[in-house]
Amino acid sequence: GSATTEDLQAAMESVSGRDLTAFFQQWIYGEYFPVYEFGWSQESGDGDLVVTINQVQDNAGVFTMPVPLRITTDQGTTDLKVENNQASQQFTITVNGTVESVRLDPDNWILRQVKTTVTNAPLDEGVLLVNGVDWGTYSAELDYSYEARAFWGNTPITFWDTFNAPAGGYPSSLPAPLGHGAVPADVIGNYSTVIWVGNNYAGDLAKWAETPISSYLEAGGNLLLMTRRSQDFLTDGLADYLDVNFAESGSTLGNCVAVAPDLVNIPFVGTQSWNDVFYNVVGPQSTVLFRDTSGFSSTRITGLVTVPEGGGTFRPDGGRFALISGRPYRMEASALMANVEEILATYLLEPYSPVVSGVEDEPALVPSVHAGLGSNYPNPFNPQTIIPFSLPQGGEIMVEVFDARGRLVSCLAQGQYPAGPHQLTWDGTDQAGRAVPSGVYFARLRDGQGVASTERMTLVR
Repeated sequence: GSATTEDLQAAMESVSGRDLTAFFQQWIYGEYFPVYEFGWSQESGDGDLVVTINQVQDNAGVFTMPVPLRITTDQGTTDLKVENNQASQQFTITVNGTVESVRLDPDNWILRQVKTTVTNAPLDEGVLLVNGVDWGTYSAELDYSYEARAFWGNTPITFWDTFNAPAGGYPSSLPAPLGHGAVPADVIGNYSTVIWVGNNYAGDLAKWAETPISSYLEAGGNLLLMTRRSQDFLTDGLADYLDVNFAESGSTLGNCVAVAPDLVNIPFVGTQSWNDVFYNVVGPQSTVLFRDTSGFSSTRITGLVTVPEGGGTFRPDGGRFALISGRPYRMEASALMANVEEILATYLLEPYSPVVSGVEDEPALVPSVHAGLGSNYPNPFNPQTIIPFSLPQGGEIMVEVFDARGRLVSCLAQGQYPAGPHQLTWDGTDQAGRAVPSGVYFARLRDGQGVASTERMTLVR
């Protein structure tokens, strides 16, 4: 027979013994879905695990959900659920052993988006190549480009695929993938440079959104993004990070002319449709790499690189972001390969060895966990937010706020602080007391040993 939604709810409540009112209100009568900002920490090798879950979705209120977690330690893997019903919530979980990874909703039971933060970045495992092009749709072009090593040349790589393996297996030039889907924070922070081959088709953009790209750049990782429809990738302050302005979107490129030294023009081997290009003015930290000189009424930028002043938290010469706008699998392989190798060597400083100058085998700017920032609240915020932090021992610390390009906005604290929990308030102003615009900002804590912890904050005016 037939039944109303209320009948269905009553039957499910009878069987489960649970009140499902909130669930039905959110998922049957409501709109949108949760966007989780997710992070974790463990104070020592065998201490309690602290998991932080923030809901940062717009216009949808707070979702009440049992959220699955998969915790992997050096002694095994455990699946459990936490009852998440607040905009910002911390869970303390007793675990055995040293935590190696934590995954939120690892089997994709929830319609959601997950945003994570890079909290520690060794940056010592070389280049990670990420495929974001659907094998089933572009198999012939993609197989050829990968067999020709067009996207990385002779650079040693680790491989990650946002899609499942192709039906016929991977091209012989590729190593077995380290993983699939979005790249977790505790994976991406291991690599000094990420090469992301994107496309914005069949689901790769969602995997990009769930990979902590902005946090990785802030930590000091370098990035080369090659994709069509780049405007869709440059959200969350990334366009400002590159310091460029979009001119045309969804357009067909006419050519790709090299304008930086030691780069070469890239011929096209197929239609370069659905691409976004930039006006010819860039910021002082950016360098133009390629231009289109024939597809538009005026020349347009199709490739550039930004070298942020001050670098990243874990690498003073890092945080570099290079972009080539276009379908990389429809670019002549040898020309693209030559350019990628040049960009990696000249602009992204590969191969990278995290050592102090003159001192072999000593890590540079890779801190041990001594002091840490907690998640600010509220977040997003207006007009002010509270930034908690804790110190296991007293000492000299500095807490600063930076914008998405890595520029110092304000110094909130500097001096001696005792051990224990503390909190600061930031009112969304710079050092001169002027209100800063809406956008993504980063709080950064350093102690007397150079240890750093970074948290992302969103100001909405």
